[in-house]
Amino acid sequence: MLADFISRAGFAIDHEATSSFFITKEEWSELLAENGIEVTDCVDISQEIANFLHDPDFEANIARIDPFKADANIRAGFKSYDQLGKLLRQRLTDYVLLTARKRADVPTAELKRRNLEVLAVPTRTRPSPSRRLLRGRVEADRCPRPAGDGRPAGCSSWPTPAAWARPSWSG
Repeated sequence: MLADFISRAGFAIDHEATSSFFITKEEWSELLAENGIEVTDCVDISQEIANFLHDPDFEANIARIDPFKADANIRAGFKSYDQLGKLLRQRLTDYVLLTARKRADVPTAELKRRNLEVLAVPTRTRPSPSRRLLRGRVEADRCPRPAGDGRPAGCSSWPTPAAWARPSWSG
């Protein structure tokens, strides 16, 4: 498993000040193939990472923290996270999770072709249980007060109190 960035800008993105280097899917395909590695899965989590990094008051928040005022390197490092969130939102780069395996038995050219095929069409993430839950809460906010079983009246998709207590992996 590897988590890294893929440039969608049509060229590699290099930012030496923060040691950030994002290569293209073609460069990833070639680099991995030359080392006998086949990408078996590519999951794009760009929007989730962009949401995590989003801070509409970034400049004001950074200005309030004393160590950031005193050290330009610290400011530059944190500013790069803010810029990264913007790159992800603008779809100029992707943040992906790659699953790969060593394949010494497959010619480099074939590995490169297979890798590019997987990298070209990453799997987009599905809504997480917390996102589905949030949608339920939004729905509930539009519904009348709860009925006797804990669900808002008229909102059949709202989970029962028993469902809230059940771990999400239990089905």
